[in-house]
Amino acid sequence: HRSKARYDHAGGGGGSRRRLSSLYFVDNDLAGDSKSLRFILRNQLCTRFFKDFCNRIFVNESLYFWFDAEYYQGLPSVEYMRRSAYKICRKYIVEDANLEINISYATKAGILDNLATPTRSLFKKAQAEIFK
Repeated sequence: HRSKARYDHAGGGGGSRRRLSSLYFVDNDLAGDSKSLRFILRNQLCTRFFKDFCNRIFVNESLYFWFDAEYYQGLPSVEYMRRSAYKICRKYIVEDANLEINISYATKAGILDNLATPTRSLFKKAQAEIFK
């Protein structure tokens, strides 16, 4: 990425400039994707601001679930996946979980039914639902 500061010319012809933003990304390859949630979550600075925003509007559980589900997909073995899947379910999926996410009953049931034999895609449908 190339970053540059954006300036606005204040006043008429005085030539003074005022800084609008400390970061302005210009990348033609990402132009269509730059406003998507996936772009935000893959960019460390954007993620930090987005976490703060989610906390302020009380939807942080969806964001934390998304990160935990992404971590889960990279686990090295089925045993690790099984243990992690149970933890994720206790934290986000089961009724009255501390950080219960808002997903459909069918998605919730599908996850809980497949806990004994977890796959890397166990939480994919739930992730897709919270992206909506």
